[in-house]
Parts: sequence; C-alpha cells; structure tokens
Amino acid sequence: MNNFIYYYSGTGNSFYLASKFAEKLNVEAKSIKECDIFDYEDDSFGLFIPSLYGRLNKSVIEFLKKLSFNNTYIYVIITSKDGKCLKMINDIIKEKNGKINYAKYVNCPENDIISFFKKTKKDNVNKKILDKALNEVLNIYDDIINKRNNDYKDNNVLRKYKRLSDKEFYDIISNYGDYFMLNNNCIRCKICELTCDNQNITLADGFPVWKNNCDGCLRCINMCPRNAIEFEGYTSGKQRYKNPYVDIDEFGIYLKEKGNEYGKN
Repeated sequence: MNNFIYYYSGTGNSFYLASKFAEKLNVEAKSIKECDIFDYEDDSFGLFIPSLYGRLNKSVIEFLKKLSFNNTYIYVIITSKDGKCLKMINDIIKEKNGKINYAKYVNCPENDIISFFKKTKKDNVNKKILDKALNEVLNIYDDIINKRNNDYKDNNVLRKYKRLSDKEFYDIISNYGDYFMLNNNCIRCKICELTCDNQNITLADGFPVWKNNCDGCLRCINMCPRNAIEFEGYTSGKQRYKNPYVDIDEFGIYLKEKGNEYGKN
C-alpha cells in the first residue's frame, strides 16, 4: 500500500499536523501545489486542509478536480472546528470514483484576523490548542493503517458570508485583494509575494500589489514580518497569527528555494 499525504495550509496548522502524521507513517507530506501524481489506485490518500469560513479554499477544489481514484482509501482531516467541507469534497470526488472513508474535524487556532471581533490568542494558548489537535490526529494512526471507516459528518456551520451561494462567496474571496493595503512599515522584503500560492501578488517598485485571484488563506497578512499589510480598517494593531511551531522557511518550502533573507523567524 502506498501512502500519499497532501496538505493545503495558510499559516501552518495543516502543514504542521500533516507533517507530524506523515512522520509517524514514515512517508512524506506534500503541498497540493507540489502534486505530480493524479491517479491513485489501491492507495491510501490523506488530505489535511483548513476550512475557509466553513467551505473549501478554491485551490483545494481545483486540486481535487484533477484527481482520479480506484479502490483508494481516502481520509481527510479538517483543521478547523466546523463547516461543510466534507460534503463538498465528496461531491467532487464521487465523480472521480472516490469517497471519503474516514474524516475528522480538529480544532486549531484561527488566523482570521480580518474579522472585526476576532483577536489572535497568545502563542502559549495556541500551543496548547495545537498540542491537543496533534494528539487527536496521532491517535487515529491505527484506524488509518488498518483502513477503517468512521461515521463522520459535517456540522454545516458557515461562520461568515453564510447567506451567500457558493458562487457569490468565491467571488468575494477572489476580490479580497481590493481590501489589502499597506501601512508605513513595508520594507519591500517580498515575503508576501513569495509565499502567495496563487501568484496573486505582484510587485511595483518593490511594493506588493494584489490582483483578483485571492484564495483567502491570509498568509500574506499574517506572515509579514513588519505587520505592514492591513485589511481595510479591521486589522490595525492586531497581533498576526502563524503556527508557533513552524518556521516560515520550513513551512511550504516557499522562501527556502528563493533564498530570501527574511525567511527565518
């Protein structure tokens, strides 16, 4: 049995849990952007992803649409506490001869600092949340190795834009770039551009400019080393979130390949 583990991660939570679980399985965890195998037969396929206000990120949807399955054991870990992600995944992969066999929602710290009322917790609190999440994930090892099924279900809680159709929702997310702006702290380090999976950020005189293909991961605003990026009037003075166990350079290989001097904490 070949084990494949993929992740999509905005600020490190899904990467962290996927990597730790892959270590226990003695396999490699890869970003969905690194996927170079699209047909899975008689394999075990794991996916670690967050929810985007209860839905899938567009990149995850595009990734799943490329895949095909045949007698594949599929397990999914959602690194959020709620949403309708599992139904969305099943709706996509059933046309690819796939279905989720095992799934779990695991509570992780939130990176949604653009919500008016949300505040990022301190690292010591976030570490406790992540320690509990990691323990939950590692505890399913025997189930995954033995290809067990479980009775999973969504709770269908959409915490933002819940009255919108999926099309309306993704139209809004795509245009998040209209709301990002710079304060006077920008040092033109390029981390926002280098870490954007969707190539949604270009540079003009070294300063970031956002296009209209945002995935809503909030990586650019949370990874900025100088808190130079704001989202309208919602984020001024707010502490940003990055998984406290993960270094920027380790997470996602983005900066490591390009030698950016600000890649380390």
